[in-house]
Amino acid sequence: MGTSTLTNELRQDAIRAVTKALEDSSSLSTLSACASKTLDITNGKVATLFPLGAPGRVLPGLQDGYADFLLDPGLILAEHIQDYLCSGDHRVAVFPDLSFDAASPAINRMVGRIGIFNREVYHVLVAEGMEIEQIRQIERQAGSPWLTICYMSQAKLHRVIENPRFVLTEMDVAEIADKTDAIAVQAYDGEGYLMWRKI
Repeated sequence: MGTSTLTNELRQDAIRAVTKALEDSSSLSTLSACASKTLDITNGKVATLFPLGAPGRVLPGLQDGYADFLLDPGLILAEHIQDYLCSGDHRVAVFPDLSFDAASPAINRMVGRIGIFNREVYHVLVAEGMEIEQIRQIERQAGSPWLTICYMSQAKLHRVIENPRFVLTEMDVAEIADKTDAIAVQAYDGEGYLMWRKI
């Protein structure tokens, strides 16, 4: 694993990449649309989960200002999600499913908690019983070929997620966006992630 100092130009590139991911997914995810309107992405720190040996420019690292080269960025992301979920009450990690809608038979085979808003599918993780391998499995099933996003939020959804399948309201989706502390966005041709954190 190595580190490299971050220039302001590279930090701005990373901020633009996170902003673009939210905009690109807004037509398929009301949560992404709300987050792109609600959150000031420029007022945050951006970190990188960068695959070891990946070519190209170095983008910002796990601590704002560094790039960390990792053997398995997906494992490190899962550990970050687990740490976040266990760090306080009312914490959720939410992956919008950009490949399937509520009418798809595929959602019957999916593991974990599934929230439905209109026809949109959201994979919702909570701390209770959430092991690293389960987080990785949900991340893989929620991922699309072109983009995976995870919102880490202090939204108080525990009243609606007692069942494995549940309905999200417009207020629930807005609360997830409004109370988002961090966002992980797929990067490096799907091999790594950019991790934005609210300051």
